[in-house]
Amino acid sequence: MRKLNISIGAKNKPKPEENFKLENQPLEFNNETQEKPIKPANPRKFRISKKTILILLIIVFFGGVAAFAYYRFNTYSVRVQSLDQQGNSTGSCSNILNPSCWTEAFKPQLKQVNNQTTALILGLDTRPNGSLLNSDSMMLITYDHTTHKTMLISIARDFYDVKYHIKLNDVYALTLRKDPNDQYHYIKDEITSITGYPIQYVVKVYMDAVSDLVTAIGGIQVCPTDNFTAAYPNPNAKPSSPDQWLYYDFTKGCQDVNGEKALVYSRFRHLRRGPSYLESDFSRIRRQQEVIKGVENKLLSVNLSLQQRVENYWSVLQTIDKDVRYDFTYEDALAAIALIDSSDKVPADVFVDPNLGGLYSLITEGTNATDGYTIRAKDSSYAGIRKEIASIATNVDFYKESPKIVVRNQTGTTLAKTNVVYSVKNDNKYLKSFDVFNDTKTDKYIGIKLFDLTGGTKPGSLAIIKSELGVENVELLPETYGVSQSSKKEDFLILVGPDAATPTPAVSVSPTI
Repeated sequence: MRKLNISIGAKNKPKPEENFKLENQPLEFNNETQEKPIKPANPRKFRISKKTILILLIIVFFGGVAAFAYYRFNTYSVRVQSLDQQGNSTGSCSNILNPSCWTEAFKPQLKQVNNQTTALILGLDTRPNGSLLNSDSMMLITYDHTTHKTMLISIARDFYDVKYHIKLNDVYALTLRKDPNDQYHYIKDEITSITGYPIQYVVKVYMDAVSDLVTAIGGIQVCPTDNFTAAYPNPNAKPSSPDQWLYYDFTKGCQDVNGEKALVYSRFRHLRRGPSYLESDFSRIRRQQEVIKGVENKLLSVNLSLQQRVENYWSVLQTIDKDVRYDFTYEDALAAIALIDSSDKVPADVFVDPNLGGLYSLITEGTNATDGYTIRAKDSSYAGIRKEIASIATNVDFYKESPKIVVRNQTGTTLAKTNVVYSVKNDNKYLKSFDVFNDTKTDKYIGIKLFDLTGGTKPGSLAIIKSELGVENVELLPETYGVSQSSKKEDFLILVGPDAATPTPAVSVSPTI
C-alpha cells in the first residue's frame, strides 16, 4: 500500500499526472519524515515566542492542514463515489470536501478516545548547537465530538513532574530517544497522567519568526487591561552597547498590533512601567491565549468564504512550514475541514497553575536550591487536577462565560429549595453568582419568566438555563413586569411568579449546542 508523505516545501510538490485513488491508497499528510536541523539564530529577526504555540495549533490542526489539503488536492479533481438515499450510485462526486460525497469506504474521521480528539503542542526552546530542547510551551487542544466543544489546556513550564523528578518542560529532552518509534511517547504519557486526556496528535514547533506569521494575516487585535511599557531584549545590541532593551507602549483597551508588536505582547518578561503581575509566567500564558483568539478571529471569520479561508491558511502555512512538525494524515485534514463550521469557535481556556480549582487548592508553588521555582500538585497522583479538568469539560459553557444570575421570587410565599430554579445552581458549576431576592406577590404574570440581559453574548449559558427551567421563550425587557436589572448587574434574570412556587426540578439534561 503506497503512502505519500507531503511537506509544504515546493521540492516535494506532487505531480499532477499522479492518480490518487482514495479507496485503495490512504494518503499520509505529514512533515515528520525528516528532522529539521538546528539552525544558527539570526540576530536580525525576532524569534517566535515560547508562549505563541497555540496560534500555530489553531492554524495547523483545525485550519491550516485542512486548507493545504484543499489547495493542493482539489486541483487534481479527486473523485469519490456518491450515493443517493437508497444507496444507489449517482456517478462520482468531484468535491471531496463535501461530506455528502463520502461513503462508508471513505469517511474521514479524526482519531479519538471516548469521543474526544486531543492534540499536544510542544514549543521547543533550541540552541544553535542543539544542546537544549526544553519544551517551554506545552498545551493541549481537545475537541468533544458529542458536544462540539473545545478546550485549550495550558500547562505551566515550571510544573514539577513526580515521575522523573524534574520540571515538565525537561521531560521531552530527557526521553525523546528512549522510544525510536515515538519520540513523544513519554511526554504524552506524563501530560495524559496530569490532565486525563489521551493524546492522538502532536505538533512540534521550533522557535523562529512569529512576527511574519501575524503579519501574514494582516495583524490582530489585543486588549490589555492596563497601560504599560514592555521592555524587550534588543536582538541587535552588542554586549557593550547601552541599548540592550527595546520599549513598546501598550494602552488599556483593544487595539490593532502588527506582527512585531504581537510577538512582544505574548513574550515579554520585563516592564519599564506598569503593574508587576504582567511579568509573571501565568500572565504570559494568558496573553498568549489572547493572541491566539486574535488569530483565530481573523482566520475563522464567519464573514469569509471557504475560498477566502483557504487562501489565508495557505499564506500562513507558507510562512510557518519551516518551523513546524506535525503528524496528520490527509484524511485527518479532510475530517478537520468538516468540523470547522460545527465546532465551537470560542474554546475554554484552562490553566494548570495554582489558580486551578481555587488558589492553592490543587497546586502549590515554591522555590528550593535544587529545582528553583516550581509549581507542584498537592496530590502526587494528579487525581485532583484530572477531576477539576473533567468538571470544567462537563460545565464548559458556564466555565467560559461565568454568568451572574438573579432570581426574584414574586410568588408571595417562601421559595422551596426543591424549586426548579435552584437546579440551575445545584446542577452546574462556575457560575459567578446566584442570588435570590424575595419580592411582593405579583399579579402581572404567572409561572417563570427568563430574561437575557447580555445582548446574546453568553449563548451557552442561556441554553443551559433554558433547558434546566423548561422555558422556551426568552424575554429582553423586565420593565414590562415592573422589574429592572438589580445592583448585581446580572446577566440573566429569572422571575418566579404564582403557580411556580412548588414545582420540583425535572431530570437535568445538558443541551447539545
